[in-house]
Amino acid sequence: MKPFWLTAPISPQYDVVVLRPFADAKRSHFETVNDVSRYSKDLESRLLRKPKPCRTESEILSDCRHGYYDCEKPFCPKCARVFRRWLASRTLRLFGKRRAHVVTIFLQEVAVGALHSTDPIKLRNRLRIKLMRAGVEHSAMVGGIEAGFKADRASWLLHSHFVVEGDMESELRRLEVGSSTSRVPLMIQALNEPTAQLPYMLKFHSYHRPTPSQRAYPLKPTQTKELVRWQGQYAFQDFLFLRGLRRRGPDLERL
Repeated sequence: MKPFWLTAPISPQYDVVVLRPFADAKRSHFETVNDVSRYSKDLESRLLRKPKPCRTESEILSDCRHGYYDCEKPFCPKCARVFRRWLASRTLRLFGKRRAHVVTIFLQEVAVGALHSTDPIKLRNRLRIKLMRAGVEHSAMVGGIEAGFKADRASWLLHSHFVVEGDMESELRRLEVGSSTSRVPLMIQALNEPTAQLPYMLKFHSYHRPTPSQRAYPLKPTQTKELVRWQGQYAFQDFLFLRGLRRRGPDLERL
């Protein structure tokens, strides 16, 4: 049986492909089929680099890209596009015309080579506890768990992006209290451009930015392989964070 996100109907009213179409390469748009095919080929190439090539994962990418089957793997750019398109459509329907904030919060840092020791499901639970202690657990939220590579620290930063309904900025600021890291652990932005902000609540990319203002660079083969092996242990929905909502079939609805 195919997963809900792969076959879910998407209304043009909330379809990010319709709302943020490709116009030219210099304009921001939701990734196209050609984009993800190119990303998949590049990722496959990095996975096949020696030493220790990831032949199984590279074969999965190639087979899925050529249409032999839908691999449903989080590291696959083709399948990730379908999942993110589904998630963006449901998030836009729920939050697109409401007052809300977009939050990025640091959850855990692990050294390169130790990403396998982390579990996105446990990190989701850790985030729920943080939110409960901050007093925002009853608001509707959608987001996800991601791993970002920091070359200057030779580490992975596990973090979450999520959108939270309501005027909750003062309560969200409580999430900063008690942080044991010297890095800024929290970023809060008003939801001003839903079609630009909401599609990026959950990503599965294999690149990094040396600084926030610099362009993105592909991860080196060693880090690429570590990330792909980690992502490949889980399903897309394992990275999905919901609060005050539940999934009923392909739809998200408020509790």
